[in-house]
Amino acid sequence: MIINRNELEDKFDCKNAIFSAYEKDEETDDWDKVEDISNKIVVEGPVTFKYENVRSHVIVNPTWMQVMKFFDKAIEETGDYHHIFLEAIEQVDDNLYEIVTGSWQKLIKTI
Repeated sequence: MIINRNELEDKFDCKNAIFSAYEKDEETDDWDKVEDISNKIVVEGPVTFKYENVRSHVIVNPTWMQVMKFFDKAIEETGDYHHIFLEAIEQVDDNLYEIVTGSWQKLIKTI
């Protein structure tokens, strides 16, 4: 489903975390119209996510919404409000994935 990018960001309702997992609407070539990825599965199977020293509970077939909610809470737990931009998710073990982040300052420099 194609929705407005701002609607998608509002749907995630993250206090701290920022992401840019947008897929442009190919028909209109418009970056303001994006695919709704909130319920898109990130990885299949039972997995755990890690950010710094914080680990999620085991999540089966996690969606982007679940990953962002974990990351948002992990930012608060670690107090690292500098690295709030989710850049990637890397597999570090069979069922363990690490959240790779970038800084807010890095994001501003690219805009």
